[in-house]
Amino acid sequence: EDSRFNQDVDKRSGYRTHTILCMPCQDSDGNVVGVIQLINKRKGTFTLEDEQIMEAFLVIAGPVLAQSQLFQQRTNSSDGGDEFNGKGVINHSANIAHENTIQEGDEDDEDEEE
Repeated sequence: EDSRFNQDVDKRSGYRTHTILCMPCQDSDGNVVGVIQLINKRKGTFTLEDEQIMEAFLVIAGPVLAQSQLFQQRTNSSDGGDEFNGKGVINHSANIAHENTIQEGDEDDEDEEE
């Protein structure tokens, strides 16, 4: 047993944590932007190799997460909303779909001319 592990969640949920690997997720400047944890390895306990794989993953995931958070903050401030609602992505997708429809219509016109 590890005294750093808080068993309250297991007690409330009925879930049983046997093994855990937890590491900070850092941006490219070393600032912590999140935490990632793996729970209950299927066979055995987490190893040094598991830690190394997680570290390699976090080298990529940390900066990506930081950029995602920055994007969300900018989106929230530009639309006045309190949370990310995906409007920019939806509108962007609608514009692409509209442009594709126009282009397909142009191709149909060219086929008729032949």
